[in-house]
Amino acid sequence: MTRPYAVVQPAALWRVAPHYRLRRCIALCMVLITVIGALTILGCSSDSSTTFASATANDLTNRSFTFTNGAGASLAMMIGLPQGQAFTLQFANFGGTNVGPVTLDSGGSTASGTVTLGSCTFRFDRSTFPTGLGPKIASPISIDPCEVNRNDNTLRLTTASGERLVSAPANSLPTTSVAFVLTTDFATGSYSIVDLAARNIFKDLKRGGVHSDAIARFFSGRVYVVNRLGADSIQVIDPQLGFITPTNGELSVGTGTNPQDIVFVNANQAYVSRLGSAQLVIINPTTLTRLGVLDLSRLVKPNDSDGSPEPAYMLVRNGLVYVALRHIDFKQSQLPKVANGEVVVLDPKTDSIVTVIKLNGKNPVSELQFSPTLNRILVSSVGDFGVMDGGIEAINPDTNTVDAQFAISEATVGGDITAFVIVSRTKGFAIVEDANFANSLVTFDPSTGRRLKTIVGPLNVLVPHLAINSRNEVYLAVADTQTATPGLRIFDALTENEITTTPLNVGPLPPLFTLFIE
Repeated sequence: MTRPYAVVQPAALWRVAPHYRLRRCIALCMVLITVIGALTILGCSSDSSTTFASATANDLTNRSFTFTNGAGASLAMMIGLPQGQAFTLQFANFGGTNVGPVTLDSGGSTASGTVTLGSCTFRFDRSTFPTGLGPKIASPISIDPCEVNRNDNTLRLTTASGERLVSAPANSLPTTSVAFVLTTDFATGSYSIVDLAARNIFKDLKRGGVHSDAIARFFSGRVYVVNRLGADSIQVIDPQLGFITPTNGELSVGTGTNPQDIVFVNANQAYVSRLGSAQLVIINPTTLTRLGVLDLSRLVKPNDSDGSPEPAYMLVRNGLVYVALRHIDFKQSQLPKVANGEVVVLDPKTDSIVTVIKLNGKNPVSELQFSPTLNRILVSSVGDFGVMDGGIEAINPDTNTVDAQFAISEATVGGDITAFVIVSRTKGFAIVEDANFANSLVTFDPSTGRRLKTIVGPLNVLVPHLAINSRNEVYLAVADTQTATPGLRIFDALTENEITTTPLNVGPLPPLFTLFIE
């Protein structure tokens, strides 16, 4: 029986029909060319270059791009870095324009300025890079094209010579679980953000965006900056808007009044203390409007010629407001302490004085803190700087009385206690300034009044602030303006070991104050 057709095996086909093989290959190639052409038209090309587009403000705002392999010869020369040295470009809020803040970070040094889009024209006006390294100040650097890949959030820089450099995927500015760090050189203020988990840092978000002398508090999803003497205002910074100040987000509290702190009773009532006024300002923190004042003038001492009891740091506890009074005569050149410090207790429901607590020492300078394990409100009275005449005061909020003895004295720790945090009933950290104005970080036992050990120092630089977060991490601000290594040093509150190997570089300006948003 004859078969109607023959079955030819593949091996046999290649052996007996070369003309058939050729026709089959041509047909397959034509099909592949047709398919690839169609995909290219539809934007599905395997050439990744077609996915890059000119960078816009929306692409860059509040994003950080790291070039882990550094730059080649052309780009490295343009930005003043060694070839192959990793660097990061971090962009802040463009504010609806094509000009936005930018920071270049590489090798532990930073340069900050602005970038103008169209091409990317960078202009840096401040730098901590060593002489001969980093971008030249006030010399524009134009990188064109400057493009982003919106699929993988990378940034591509191309030089006129044709060199191309693509970043790692961008990091976006976090809004929670961060440290909000006020920075200053005592002429200009700015602020930076530290991601508490990854410790990615968004540096110098808005140069001049806050006063050079300021503190900050967090309430109801917003940061409230207390801009002190020279600015005299309360300023809102909204994390959800990229840490910018919204329209009508700043309130004057009186020229020359030197505000010190703000505390929040509720969404409709807050108090602002002012060192240069006997009146607390009462505001609505939601609308940022003034509601009135609470007069403390009857607490001015007879020998205090400046007319103010110097209300400073504050705290809300058990529905009452506690305000530290420093009692310094600022009209006298020597700034005498005219009386022991006091803490006035206020009822916010009636805006009236409940009682006044007389402290053991003079000049309470630290923030007020409540320790639940000690059941005490604590504040440090330093008296005269360089003199062993003060210590940490302990106030019982149940009786509104101060303990007869300091929780720990200056004589015990060896200097003025300018800032402290309480970890537990048996451990606290404190910044201690000695008679030579050198600063140390020490631990102490607040339940026994004993000094434990020195963790850092003495350092012959300014150490302005100490803060602790819910992760049991202690952040020490080191504001050394004489070297390129200021920053935040982080310690494990339980083991006392330093977590950072070098201080966290929070930008061209040294850190002044740390606020945790958790």
